[in-house]
Amino acid sequence: MKSNATCQHTEVLSIAQHLRRTASGHMEIDGKEAVCGKCGDRWEFRDRRQLPEWLRQELTNRGL
Repeated sequence: MKSNATCQHTEVLSIAQHLRRTASGHMEIDGKEAVCGKCGDRWEFRDRRQLPEWLRQELTNRGL
């Protein structure tokens, strides 16, 4: 089992999109989350300003 107590969340980061179906049947983005691939921690957001500054900077540095 992985422990996130010592994870720096900087080795393996990705962005996942949450989709929802509209009343007309189209799919649209209904939010995103940043995911740490090492420990599994997740940060849900609609706007990057909702994320901690360190995480916004790390995502920007990686072009995500």
